[in-house]
Amino acid sequence: FLDYDGTLREFESTPDEAVPTAELHDLLSALNRREDLLVHIISGRQARFLSGHFARYDRMILIAEHERRVAGRFQIWRSDADGEGVGAEPMQDWRTCVRFEMSRMCKRCPGSQVEVKSSSVVWHFRAVEDEGAADTAASSL
Repeated sequence: FLDYDGTLREFESTPDEAVPTAELHDLLSALNRREDLLVHIISGRQARFLSGHFARYDRMILIAEHERRVAGRFQIWRSDADGEGVGAEPMQDWRTCVRFEMSRMCKRCPGSQVEVKSSSVVWHFRAVEDEGAADTAASSL
């Protein structure tokens, strides 16, 4: 299991900047050729990102949104009415509340940003200059 952000690819100011490098693709190509390995790339990123950058590695398992989706291979997680299994789309009401609160945190912590994913809402604060303020803000969520 290889984690993408912070392990395979170093952190950047924004997640959009942390795209795979040529060196990373060389490494993954070599790992993909190894028949004695079954490599999994796991990430908090959306399935679309993982599929877009890593679908060429046909022997690798891509796990998006930290196990909520398996990107482009075998299964796609869909919530039923109870929030489990395959079925109807999940309730979206919680997203409005969470996104509102996280947007408030962005105003309190310049440099932070909100990312809406298919099964979560994420507040990124690695680019905030005042880490103490970000920690306080995170504790208040």
